[in-house]
Amino acid sequence: MNRFEEFWKEYPRKISKGSARKSYQRALELTDEDTIFWGEKAYSAATHGDDPRYVKHPATWLNQECWDDEHEKKFDWGMVKYSASERREAAARKAAKEAEGIRLVK
Repeated sequence: MNRFEEFWKEYPRKISKGSARKSYQRALELTDEDTIFWGEKAYSAATHGDDPRYVKHPATWLNQECWDDEHEKKFDWGMVKYSASERREAAARKAAKEAEGIRLVK
């Protein structure tokens, strides 16, 4: 069983669930679920508070392999860029800490 429902729950725009599910299955042929999951988290953070009209449909996001995009995070004090490889490294560090029994707070 894959994590599509988790992806759907977290994705910032809920439209065309059936298309998104098909695109998710195709995406799994190109990458793993953790990469999709962490890419979606980064996209959600980068688009938080944006007009929904400018947030990609989930199927589009998946079809365009946006999990590897670089995003800018908006803060009151400026912008911070982070890449897909940085997200993967952070996810690996978090998983290692949690495997040691250390729970990281969101």
